[in-house]
Amino acid sequence: MQATHAPMSFPSMFNMETIDLFHANANTNSVVERNIGQSIGLGAVVGKVGTETVGTMHLTNLLRMEHAVYKIAPPAWPTTKDSAAEGRGRAIYARTCKGCHQPKALENGLFASKRVPLATVATDPLHLDGLGEHIVPSTGPQAGKDLGQIFELIVPVFAGVEASYRARHPGELEAEERAYTQSSPDAAKIAAARSDAWWRTTNASTDRAYVARPLDGIWATAPFLHNGSVPTLWDLLQPAKDRPVAFCVGHRTYDVENVGYTVVLPKSGVCPSGDSLLDTDPSKPETRGNSNRGHEFGTDLSGSEKRDLIEFLKGFGAGKARPTIVD
Repeated sequence: MQATHAPMSFPSMFNMETIDLFHANANTNSVVERNIGQSIGLGAVVGKVGTETVGTMHLTNLLRMEHAVYKIAPPAWPTTKDSAAEGRGRAIYARTCKGCHQPKALENGLFASKRVPLATVATDPLHLDGLGEHIVPSTGPQAGKDLGQIFELIVPVFAGVEASYRARHPGELEAEERAYTQSSPDAAKIAAARSDAWWRTTNASTDRAYVARPLDGIWATAPFLHNGSVPTLWDLLQPAKDRPVAFCVGHRTYDVENVGYTVVLPKSGVCPSGDSLLDTDPSKPETRGNSNRGHEFGTDLSGSEKRDLIEFLKGFGAGKARPTIVD
């Protein structure tokens, strides 16, 4: 097994009910099977009992938590906004951000997020590199296969765990699924769209892309980028060379002007008590994957245009149960 050395920032869960695909590279549509995989990664055990594939994860609880998360809507901006700047920022969003971050509404109730090639977004590649690395020995029956090909082998395991769970806990998952499908007009369509589990083959040559998610509630999702390497929206709109190289995380003091947690810089490499240091210097072996490079979209805007765009994004999607569509 390769070392798990690609740090990821906990992703936004706002409007997750209607997101079409999961993971930073959007490689599956299955809520249940994704959670089986996550559980295995966190220590759950899978094995064989006779010919049956069984696991230690409690799928009913996982699905209940998933459906609870579906109810989380983007929160409203907690203080006042400049309405004139917000209006100007709307036009800037339409020409600068919308092309990637506005999802397409699908007929099945879901919204299709756009996958942006790594060559375009140019953010830290380590997560995608890890998905394409060989994770099996160089000898033996699976020698030379990458993670995408390994998924072809383990997806039947996921399906087997789900099937055995349904057999051993008759009616449990079905009752939770039934309660969900009856919860809203679109729920039945969404459930049907996800009924056939799908995984995309993932390897270094064909899957070099990250997902550009909707920006609803973005003010409450700092720090930014998939690895949390940029502390505020203001910093994200600066060229990578001008972003903080190292900053402290863990405090809750919020910067309403720059939108993100207040940037606290370490002193002699040390953060205040209760905070942790996030070092984005990719030249250090211990901070590989933390680079704050890339996503330099909007960095050529003027200072006033950046402020207008940030003002618009402060309230973006507040309270909406579906991703925001800007005409």
